[in-house]
Amino acid sequence: MAFSLEAVERDGATLVTVETRISGTDATARRVFGRYWLIIRSPSGLIRRSWLAAIDRRARA
Repeated sequence: MAFSLEAVERDGATLVTVETRISGTDATARRVFGRYWLIIRSPSGLIRRSWLAAIDRRARA
């Protein structure tokens, strides 16, 4: 699993992106992770959006 948080200046603004990547070691691992991701996807998205909103608030302060 790899996770990245990147901030890049573009056109006088800052673009912040968050990315997570996984690599299943075999078909069983990919299938099990797929089930896990179905459960965790929405909460994970909420957490990421709250991080990005906090970054935005602090950058504007």
